[in-house]
Amino acid sequence: KSASWWLDFFTSCGPRERREFLIEYGPEIKPSPEQKGGHQLHRHDDRFVVSHAPHIDWTIPRDLAGFLRSVEFHPHEHLRPDSPGFFLEDRDGKRHRLGGENVKATVLREGRTTVALRFECQERDPALRGVRWSADLIFPGGISWVDVQLDIADPEDRVAAAKLDLNLVLDPPTRRERTLVELGADRTVYRSLGADDRVALVSDLRKSPAWQINRTRRGEWQPFVVAVPNASSAEGWAQIMDRKRCL
Repeated sequence: KSASWWLDFFTSCGPRERREFLIEYGPEIKPSPEQKGGHQLHRHDDRFVVSHAPHIDWTIPRDLAGFLRSVEFHPHEHLRPDSPGFFLEDRDGKRHRLGGENVKATVLREGRTTVALRFECQERDPALRGVRWSADLIFPGGISWVDVQLDIADPEDRVAAAKLDLNLVLDPPTRRERTLVELGADRTVYRSLGADDRVALVSDLRKSPAWQINRTRRGEWQPFVVAVPNASSAEGWAQIMDRKRCL
């Protein structure tokens, strides 16, 4: 009979940096002092709350509808109510929101350093016949983000894209105070946005260039930064900032 173990500990690595660690165990090994504070998982009938008191609380609906219900970094809330959350786009361009009554929720890991939740579903919509998916939400200690691992089984090739749509609490840009965006390509790219501006990071290793950042200008999409030939894949993250928050 085999057993599975999770090892959660703090370290710091840059993008694509590799480090090696030696794990020692056994009755002769003296354990390190246990961490004080850290994460706590609270279970409710309709939601989970991952709390790192007194700093931040994440609220996750048990059916994953909307993805995250709240991210409260006291005293500020960072999500507007009723975000669309995750959705699948079928080959006809129709959106199908992930989450609902047929979603199964499981606690994978529960500790001061890390909390991990798994959500699984067999889609019932005829347009997504045969599609199964699972989403692991991992809350690492010491940082304020959620690591999401979404796996989709699509034997009949019905899914064109998986997308995430969140309504963030940010002050709207003005002529004097624009919204600042950082995008993780294979380096950090900055772009400031006015009220009618948009920016997009697109990455596909099957194509050349491997990634590019597009922006709107006078309402039309134009290339802004393009990867050099043989560039590595984009890191694939974004930070959006007003004068108070960085999300």
